Amino acid sequence: MQLAVVIMLTPAPTRGQQPATVTVAAGSRYGASWPHQFLFGRHYRDLWTIPIRVEVLDLSRYAGGLTPLKRGGGRQTKTLRFQSGDGRVFAFRSVDKDPTAAIPPQLRQTFVNQIVQDQISSSHPAGALVVSALLDAAGVLHTEPRLFVLPDDARLGAFRADFAGMLGQLEDRPKEGSDDEPGFAGANDIASTQKLWEHLGHSSRHRVDSRAFLTARLLDIYVGDWDRHADQWRWARFEEDDGHVWRPIPRDRDQAFSKLDGFLPWLARFYQPDVVGFGDGYPD
Repeated sequence: MQLAVVIMLTPAPTRGQQPATVTVAAGSRYGASWPHQFLFGRHYRDLWTIPIRVEVLDLSRYAGGLTPLKRGGGRQTKTLRFQSGDGRVFAFRSVDKDPTAAIPPQLRQTFVNQIVQDQISSSHPAGALVVSALLDAAGVLHTEPRLFVLPDDARLGAFRADFAGMLGQLEDRPKEGSDDEPGFAGANDIASTQKLWEHLGHSSRHRVDSRAFLTARLLDIYVGDWDRHADQWRWARFEEDDGHVWRPIPRDRDQAFSKLDGFLPWLARFYQPDVVGFGDGYPD
């Protein structure tokens, strides 16, 4: 599962020019001395700090051209949505995270913020790319993220200052079908978990593909992804003779393969035993 993804941007090109690739490091700030690693964990610091070549996203050509729409994302991930020239919507999600919003305001200017930021190195910077291949093999519906660096481009508009030069994963957002063309994976409809519950409560003709859902959940366990909540699922509706069948589309793999080594993370397990790092076995 070793996949080196890292980032350290090269000097910006002259105006009007964009390189095809840049050398980047996903998080050079996660480099640490051995005493620090002993206390807080070795984690995936080697993957976060090794430079690699990454393709620069061509906003003028990719999927017919990309136009930024709005910010999105949760409390740690920076997300920018794009409308493509061919009618699709894409989401660009930062690889590195900023956990400041998840920290109580009175602690944001203290050492606590630094420790929590450092623990981002426990997540695998390319976990979503690896899980995508596993979902393919398991036959589970999913989007296919691709790794890019956003260009320093005027097309980013008001988002340029915050997103230019950022490393992230671009993925197509599943959409429902229409009379003219099928939707994502041939689905007739795409729904959130909340909408799925409403459909299930409204009619017995709606049901979840239990085998597909069990497969997806077993894969969650296999990759040690302990951060799975209702908003990290979308549901695709397919028509069958006996009614409407909903199949899961898992998304957001920030905690896949998370590695919780180090003395302090080990100590923390006594207070939160359900948070277990990825490994070749699970403790009792």
